[in-house]
Amino acid sequence: MFNNILWCFFIYAVLGWGIEVIYAAGKRGEFVNRGFLNGPYCPIYGIGAILVIFLLDSVANNLLYLFLGSVLITTALELLVGFLLAQIFQQKWWDYSEMPFNIGGYVCLLFSLKWGVACLILVDRIHPNVSSLINLIPQTLSEGLLLVFSILLIADFLATVNLILELNRKLKTINKIALKIRESSDSIGENIAYKTIVVVQRKDSLKKRYRARKVLAQRKQVLGELYRANKEFLLAVPWGYKRLLKAFPRLKFFTHKDKEILEELQKTVPEEISSIKL
Repeated sequence: MFNNILWCFFIYAVLGWGIEVIYAAGKRGEFVNRGFLNGPYCPIYGIGAILVIFLLDSVANNLLYLFLGSVLITTALELLVGFLLAQIFQQKWWDYSEMPFNIGGYVCLLFSLKWGVACLILVDRIHPNVSSLINLIPQTLSEGLLLVFSILLIADFLATVNLILELNRKLKTINKIALKIRESSDSIGENIAYKTIVVVQRKDSLKKRYRARKVLAQRKQVLGELYRANKEFLLAVPWGYKRLLKAFPRLKFFTHKDKEILEELQKTVPEEISSIKL
């Protein structure tokens, strides 16, 4: 029984990953590994399928009860997983805030109904065939394969968690640099707009003009160094995180700015530096 549950988990996790890839390809016109983990599986689909199949087995012949139960189970699961991920990693991995009848952006009515329909197809059409295939696998081979798959999944999960935690540390450093960049940029702007203009208008001594230009030169140098430091951190972001950004384009951070701010810095800071005239 336990082996059958594990097989259902892995099979439906892979099928769920395939659905996500197809959905992303149709929407964005390119291949995107849509899983939270690196491997070709989405554990939330495997867990959801197991809950629906085994908890609703007694009402499998009643389409209405099966549909309503599936909607409740999948919605509760998506809400719980989304909330836990947000609390643990301080990141919101998907967001339905723009959809009507949503709860905190974690779930929405439209997708809950879609999951309900998908579960009807799963229980009535897909699972009977999957169950038959699982029963054909010899027990020794089944246990060996499940052990290997489980080890790979656990290793993948631990690596991904470590990646996200490491990224959070990097982003905190990047945000500190970004804050200094903005402060230096604002300071340069104020000097350009006020101090230098005042010096020129008052026809002050050449010595004061020289000092003003020297201050601007120093601050420009500081701004350039901060930008280079920020760029080094951005380039040091591991490939795995770039994959996560691509897989979850609506990923949001709670404790620091998200990737859009970093992209903005990459675009705007060089222009600010080059536009300063000494």
